[in-house]
Amino acid sequence: MAGNWFCPAVGCERRWYEHSSFVCVCDDSRCDQIGDVAVPELGGYLAVTSSKAEFRFHQETGRFTDQPNGLRNVYRLQKNVTYQSILGFGGAFTDAAGMGVTSLGEQAQEHLLRSYFSSEGIEYNIGRVPIAGCDFSTRPYSYCDTPGDVNLTTFSLAEEDSLFKIPLIQRSLTLNPDLWLFASPWAPPPWMKSNGEFNGAGFLLPQFWQPWAEYFIKYKKQKPGDFLHSVEARKSVFVSRFLAAYEAVGLRMWGLTAQNEPSAGNIPFYEWNCLGWNATTQRDWIRDHLGPTLAREGFGEIKLMIVDDNRLQLPAFPETVLSDPEAAQYISGIGVHWYSDWLIPPEVLSRTHDLLPQYFLLYTEACEGAGLLQADVELGSWERAETYAMNIIQDLLHWVTGWVDWNLALDTEGGPNWANNFVDSPIIVNATAGEFYKQPMFYAMGHFSKFLPRGSVHIGLEGLDVSDDLDVVAFNTPDGNVVLELLNRFKAGSEDGFGGRSLALALSQVPEVVQTEEWAPAASSVELLRKMDQGMSQHQLAKLFGVSQATVSGMKRNRSKLLAAYESNANPTRKRQRQGQQPKLEEELFKWISETRATTSTLIIEKAKAIAAAFAAETGDEVTCNFSEGWLRGFKNRYNISARIKTDWDFDD
Repeated sequence: MAGNWFCPAVGCERRWYEHSSFVCVCDDSRCDQIGDVAVPELGGYLAVTSSKAEFRFHQETGRFTDQPNGLRNVYRLQKNVTYQSILGFGGAFTDAAGMGVTSLGEQAQEHLLRSYFSSEGIEYNIGRVPIAGCDFSTRPYSYCDTPGDVNLTTFSLAEEDSLFKIPLIQRSLTLNPDLWLFASPWAPPPWMKSNGEFNGAGFLLPQFWQPWAEYFIKYKKQKPGDFLHSVEARKSVFVSRFLAAYEAVGLRMWGLTAQNEPSAGNIPFYEWNCLGWNATTQRDWIRDHLGPTLAREGFGEIKLMIVDDNRLQLPAFPETVLSDPEAAQYISGIGVHWYSDWLIPPEVLSRTHDLLPQYFLLYTEACEGAGLLQADVELGSWERAETYAMNIIQDLLHWVTGWVDWNLALDTEGGPNWANNFVDSPIIVNATAGEFYKQPMFYAMGHFSKFLPRGSVHIGLEGLDVSDDLDVVAFNTPDGNVVLELLNRFKAGSEDGFGGRSLALALSQVPEVVQTEEWAPAASSVELLRKMDQGMSQHQLAKLFGVSQATVSGMKRNRSKLLAAYESNANPTRKRQRQGQQPKLEEELFKWISETRATTSTLIIEKAKAIAAAFAAETGDEVTCNFSEGWLRGFKNRYNISARIKTDWDFDD
């Protein structure tokens, strides 16, 4: 692919282990970040590539050309065919993840969290939070271990919440205020369970159905106050139930699953935390206890999800639960785990959607290394990255709205885990060496979480003579861009293409690669019309933009529609989503852009510097912005400026 390469802000420090690819090493002093991601206009596109042999988020710009000839695997967009909208991508704040992160030096911790949640990183926007302990804890525990305490008077969050979960979530929210959290329970206190154990087959005793619902929610109010910094002080504050206790420290849950893997608690001798439900009993508990309690205690808007289990449960389990309108009124979505995906094809997801279209499908857990014959941790495994990317694309092609990985980080053994259920993770922490390793899986996840923001819409894609070794899905982003997500599993390079009636781009020519392609058709159309107004001929415009003269004529005929669509995306009244380090400066800059419709980055950055200098002279405040293209992109995201801002190197004329 011909184009211009530009480097990430900080490159990957490669290290090879005994597996098929390399990891990127980070510590207190170094860590790769993605850097500037600027989508060109004027008939150009951005290609971001991660490969088995060489690349991690390598960025390249290219230009649309005439329709490619002789290519296999050619795709055509079907923009008028739309499917589901994206909710997001992320991972889980388990005890094990928190222990791993906090075992690092302070700067390495910051690098790790920035890698996941900041605009410099892969921009995770969903986090899963276990309610009390799970297998990825160093011990089995609950929040109310006093037998028979049906009023939950001894309920208290655990030390693990104070030390690991809450502080890391709070730090992550400062990096991405748009982070949505959802909680999942593994097991109740053993005295509520039929077998009296955290693990092993057992169901919730009927007399404890209401106390278990209140365990999730009900709050014994304390004196107002901020998050306390000593462990003992925190313990004294957390005489509360889970959702309200987390809300008391500023962490309100967006979602809740009724039970992690309810089928696990029906398996004899199951080895770690579990609780057994079938579809009928969970339906009745939600209808008569959990749903009404959520509504009564002020959590009626929470997105309650059922199943939270493998494809094996689809569609029968959700059909049974949702067939009762009294239960269904409290439910918003269906959570799915990936562990039986090798056995159950993805078409079951579409079948579930077709039966229950008003409920979203969200993948709520996945990890490598969980199979009986799999190694726990494989440092540098490209095959595991491929499996992630292939599964995500297949799921997105079948109505799934997002994909949440399991542990954000684990140690070099794949733990800690009190049940010895060690697995792999996109980030592995080596506390002894004071460093962590970004696995190929991390970058595979990032191709989706970074480039498919919340609200992106899955659109149709027609494949012509398509190989089984190529997986592709297409989206429209909220700012009007088109994004293609591609996995090429060919062992040798292949010449693939994407094409419309009159313009095309060549896709991956690199073997064993995950690639993202993004371009801005609406902004390019407006730029073409502006050039037309300046007197350029249709022949000149076709050559400049890499399109046919027929396309130029069509854009001229549809001028009013194109401009109206562009202006609606660039609405200056849309609320910003994040706050920068210099909010007053950015507010003034946004006002100026809204008034002038400035679109060139150099001009905007120079204006920002002028405003900053004026503020500094007036107030004496230090200016902390670096006014880079990366800052400009963050500013645009914070103020939801959907129109793409041109960079000077986009122009050929």
